Amino acid sequence: MKRKIALIMSIVLCLSIFLSVTSFAAKEVSVKEGIYTIESCLKEDMMLDIKGASKSAGANVQLYRYNGTTAQMYWVEKAGSKYRITSVNSGMVLDVQGGNVKSGSNVQQYKFDDTNAQKWKFYNAGKNKYYIGCGNFALDVCGGGTQNGTNVRIYKPNSTVSQAWKLNKIATPKEIDSFRADTGSGNYCIVRIYDSLMYKSGKQKAKIKLSTYSQNGKKSTNGKVVVTLRDMSGKYIWSGVKKGGDTIKLDDGNYIYKVYISNYDSGDNFIDNGNDFVNVGKTAEFGITAKSGCSLYKK
Repeated sequence: MKRKIALIMSIVLCLSIFLSVTSFAAKEVSVKEGIYTIESCLKEDMMLDIKGASKSAGANVQLYRYNGTTAQMYWVEKAGSKYRITSVNSGMVLDVQGGNVKSGSNVQQYKFDDTNAQKWKFYNAGKNKYYIGCGNFALDVCGGGTQNGTNVRIYKPNSTVSQAWKLNKIATPKEIDSFRADTGSGNYCIVRIYDSLMYKSGKQKAKIKLSTYSQNGKKSTNGKVVVTLRDMSGKYIWSGVKKGGDTIKLDDGNYIYKVYISNYDSGDNFIDNGNDFVNVGKTAEFGITAKSGCSLYKK
């Protein structure tokens, strides 16, 4: 009799799990690629977080109060029919520890190896809410805790708030510095430097955007200036002629830049003429502090 009861209970449990997984999979949805914070629906401002802002493989994934750091920002991008979720801070991906995709397995960050333990799907959990699944299991906050440091794992789908998440898209790159450079005869250029975090390629790109104005104050895309980048010791890095509306993208790395703007006289169509370059004498200094992830800073 005990054996029969145990068998029946086992069948019921398996059926329950099967139905739960089937229901979970039926709600699969697509999301737009981009950089997001991933917020637990358990409590406002509690985010999916890389412990200690670590850049190391195997660093734990936890819940932590929103702090605006890149350790709580993730690039969500398509990987075939699924998604890859990459930490902006480290360049490593969300991963089920040991490749052991089963209920209760821990979640960590790890170098990309394209295994099933790093492939995720999104499921509808209500308005602007998602369940995030790996295999047949859901990203889950252990015990429904809401304290800093609460562990995150994968667990059998149960449609509880412990498995529901919000994706908060990071807005356009924030401006970290701007200045006006007068380029002669009343003409001037506004230079804006942005922190653009991480692009789709997984590389950080700083962005400089130029707006040029004619002497009557009207914005002009025809106005041209020479932009020169040098490091803090004055060593030449790059220069080029740019017009209003142009952007300059800089690859990731550990750099400190000085931006120089010069007036450009294009009347003779020769830029090697000594009269073409008039130093404006206005510079902006900024840096990229860490490869693939950390934000810019203003000097």
